[in-house]
Amino acid sequence: MSPFSINREQTNLLKGVGILLIIFHNYFHWVPPYTGENEFIFNPEFVQNLFNRLKTSPLDIPNTLFSYFGHFGVQLFLFISGYGLAKSFQKKEHDFIDFMKKRAAKLYPAFIIGIIVLIAYVTLVYGFPDLKWFAKIGLKLAMVHTLIPGQALAINGPWWFYGLIMQLYVLFIPLYFIIRKWGWQGFAVVAIASYLLIFSLYQPLLSSDLFVMANAPGHIPEFTLGILLAFNTKVSKWAIPLCVVIFIIGNFYFLSFPLTFITITYLLVVLILKLFRRENILFKVIVFYGKLSMFLFAIHGFFRRPYFVETAIEAKNPLITALLAFIYLLVVTIVAYVSKVLYERLFQKQKASKLAP
Repeated sequence: MSPFSINREQTNLLKGVGILLIIFHNYFHWVPPYTGENEFIFNPEFVQNLFNRLKTSPLDIPNTLFSYFGHFGVQLFLFISGYGLAKSFQKKEHDFIDFMKKRAAKLYPAFIIGIIVLIAYVTLVYGFPDLKWFAKIGLKLAMVHTLIPGQALAINGPWWFYGLIMQLYVLFIPLYFIIRKWGWQGFAVVAIASYLLIFSLYQPLLSSDLFVMANAPGHIPEFTLGILLAFNTKVSKWAIPLCVVIFIIGNFYFLSFPLTFITITYLLVVLILKLFRRENILFKVIVFYGKLSMFLFAIHGFFRRPYFVETAIEAKNPLITALLAFIYLLVVTIVAYVSKVLYERLFQKQKASKLAP
């Protein structure tokens, strides 16, 4: 067993892998051959689809793997959020109001830029949106969309995450003190409570067009795992084979389905940190995407359609589908980078003006 610790560059590495998984998942899972994914709902047929597609469509392997597994990139961001917040809180504790102000100040700028880019994109492609469309945007700005039937995935599907992370921010301070005081035992109690909520709320919410897995009860364990490991908690190598077994079983049986998220989080973190130790060109590229991830996440979702996804569907060619995926990545990278540069220049200008005598 050895203490767990990651530096800023490793944090960006994890973010880079996470955002690339998310971007490719959100593109490929709209293009045949479809597998489905056990993300918000559980269906054992999805894993059967995975095996069938791998067997019958070998050229579509990138599509199949990203479609089924890519959404787990979200778990890396939940883990990193918990870890980073706990490390920061250890240095300087804040009261709840001050803490939430700081979180909102970090979360909203990229999100608002994403909304501005979305409005421009929708206007150019489809025409200026109506008032109902803007009302749905208002729900997302209020971060309540995952709590309202039919709204979690409205307008731009990936933005469901903003509602989830805001809920976890609200819960962070009590979760932090629980983990700080009781360590692994506190983490276990919190995780068990989360799983009980998942099993009790899953079906009632689903019947109301709501997803427990799009809200805090569904993902507290991954978030608190980050908090736990921020205290340099020792991790065991025996956890790796155990997580592999649990993750596999969770793809077939509902009772272990919620455990797939915490197990894949641990496996991804350990695997990524082990594979990318040397600063080669791939390492630097992924770190670049990690640094850009906040803006990439805000804008990538709506650029999928209509051009990239529909073109890939019409082509019915795995090679064209893959080529379009990389062009799509290039386009959203450019837009995100420009958005980041404009934001930083505006922010630095405002900061400089405040500091000026």
